Formats: sequence, structure tokens, C-alpha cells
Amino acid sequence: MGCEQVAERLPWLLTGALDPEEDREVRAHLAACSECQRDLQEIRLAAEVFEAHLPAGAVVDLAWDRPPAGIDEDLARRHLDRCASCAEELALARESRCLEREPAGRPRVSSFPSAAWRWGALAASLPLAFVGGIAYRAGRDQASLAALQSEKGQLEVRLGDLQQQLDRGRVDGQALKQQVDRLAAPQTNVAVVEVFPGTATLRSAQATEGIQVTIAAEATWLVLLLNLEKTPTGPAVVEVRDQTKRVVWQGGGLRPSPLGGYTLAIPSSLLSSGRYAITLSTGEGRPLGTYALSVRRTE
Repeated sequence: MGCEQVAERLPWLLTGALDPEEDREVRAHLAACSECQRDLQEIRLAAEVFEAHLPAGAVVDLAWDRPPAGIDEDLARRHLDRCASCAEELALARESRCLEREPAGRPRVSSFPSAAWRWGALAASLPLAFVGGIAYRAGRDQASLAALQSEKGQLEVRLGDLQQQLDRGRVDGQALKQQVDRLAAPQTNVAVVEVFPGTATLRSAQATEGIQVTIAAEATWLVLLLNLEKTPTGPAVVEVRDQTKRVVWQGGGLRPSPLGGYTLAIPSSLLSSGRYAITLSTGEGRPLGTYALSVRRTE
């Protein structure tokens, strides 16, 4: 069944007047034809406005035993079997035909005295209904357009926000990549300091201020060799506090080196100029030693 045949049957698909085979063929065609799907939507809207009745011209053609223009006659008759309103209009049209055929001078008596007036009113109402349908669709289309424009504006704002987030992510990603590249490369000017706990014998200046450490501006790490008089075999917990006793960093799993003691590499960005206390303890919380450190940063 082609588009032209389907188009003739779309109104009757909505009214249920098609026989099962026609109904199946029309629905199969609609499933694959977007143009006929659009036609069906327009006919459905027209059905809402005009109540899916036969056009007045088709009813008149049937009343005068003529094939209805633009409509399959069999479909039209099946619609009349289902639609009492169209069947009544057909009866009125046939009554009008009978009145016109009566001999001249014979009084015309009709059980439908208002038939001519009703047909005239129907013919006059069709253009108004058509214009009203256009106005209805235009108003609905304008409302839909306004809603789409509003949604478009919201999407544009959202897209702008996402673009800003993407730009920030790119900048952060580039900065992170540069940092990773620096860490992956060999480190130069690394400060390596050997420190002893406060219980060890130190000069008085060291005991007061701690080991003096100078960190160059370009240095990224400070490596501390934390010595102990007796190194335990298990891992240790380390805690770094500044002179206000604020915890700068803490962590566990620090294992002794083969030569004894522990090795700790601290990012230099964590250490500004000032005094620090580094505390070692066992996993059970038993203190192992405390180290005093005095840091000076160079420009």
C-alpha cells in the first residue's frame, strides 16, 4: 500500500472504520514512513477540531448517488454505519433531494422543515471552523516555540557553565602534568640531612634550635635520615608538627633502612621557614624518638 492509498485511509484509521486487513497494512506503512506519520498527526488534530465527520461535500455526493470526491466510497459508507451524526446529515440531504424532485405546484411537506437551513449553516460553519483550527494550531505552535526558545536559553547557559568547567579542568590538568613531569625527572639540589633524636648527645645550640636546614628555592624534596640508638624491626609511625604544634603531616608504614634508622623524604612545599618537631612511634603508640629541625628557606 502506497502513501496515496494510506493518506485516503488515515481518517478512517482514527475512527476504526478500516477492516482488519486494511488496518494492518496502514499501520505497517506508518511504521516505516515518517511523512505519513506527520499526516496522521495533522489528521488527528483536525479530528479534534472537526470531530472526524465526513466533509459536507461528500455527504451531498452520497445523497445524490455520486461517488464522494476525494474519499473512498466504501470507507465513507462504513463510517456512516458507525457515525449517527453523519448518517443523520445524509438523511437530511436525501430528504432535500426528494423535495427538489417533487412536481411543481405540489405542496412540499417535509418531516425536516429546517433541512435547507441546516445545510446552509453547515456550509457556512466549515470555513469558520477551518480558520478556527488554523488559529488554534498557530497559538499552540507559538506556545511551543516560546517553550523551545526558553529551553534553548537554559541549555546555552548550562553549556557556558560546562565550557568554563572544561577550561578550568584543562588548566588544572596542564599544571598537574607539569608537576608530574617534574617529579618524574631526576631531582637536583636535594637537601639531605642526618638528624638524631633529642636524647642523643648534641651541642647546646642544636639542642635548643634543632638541626639547621637550608632549603634552596628550587629544591622540591628534603630527605631526612632519622637515626635511632636502637631501631625496632617493625614499621614506625611518623608525625611532623610546626612550632605552633600544628600537624603538618603524619603517616605510617615507615620501615627501617638496612643501615639502621629511617629515611623520610618530605616535599619542601610543606615546610616554610621555622622550627619543626618530628616524632617517631611504633604502631602500638610507643614513642621511639623526637627530632628537632630548624628550617630556613632561600629565595
